[in-house]
Amino acid sequence: MTTRTEFHISGCTVRGFPTYGGIVLGTVRGVELEWLGLSRSEPSLRSLDPQEEDEFCYQMLRLGGQWFKSEAFRDNRESRASGGYPYDENFPPKLQVGYPGSGGVWVLKQLHSEELPDEFAKVEMAFTMDERCVALEAVGAKFYANISDCTDIPASLEDGITIGKYWEAMLKAIDE
Repeated sequence: MTTRTEFHISGCTVRGFPTYGGIVLGTVRGVELEWLGLSRSEPSLRSLDPQEEDEFCYQMLRLGGQWFKSEAFRDNRESRASGGYPYDENFPPKLQVGYPGSGGVWVLKQLHSEELPDEFAKVEMAFTMDERCVALEAVGAKFYANISDCTDIPASLEDGITIGKYWEAMLKAIDE
């Protein structure tokens, strides 16, 4: 697959294809597309440069994207979790991330079954990353002055893949 973006009613699915295998997936809105350097109105294709693609995957992980062994694996697990399958503690938490222009990072972490507050719509409606950060703060996100203090954001692409493989093992254990 060479398509990086897929637009739909609930946002835009963005895909990254690391040289290590698997896929990095995230559902984003306009401000995040802009932060990733992608068009908010036209489909984007993956990079043919392996180093550039790995860097893109890492940027997606920094925005809350997740590594999976395949998109089908993720889709299967998400559909089961939506159906009430007991995945909460064994499914990767969803991260909503914002990077203010003044530095640091805002992170809102939720378990799969947790409902987002009504005010979360303000996060999705943000026009700039700074507006997104203000909205994240208002819904209870945690601020980290130094991104390395946030253990939910991987320090490298390799760390993100290791985290993804951890969650993959947790999900497989439930199925057995």
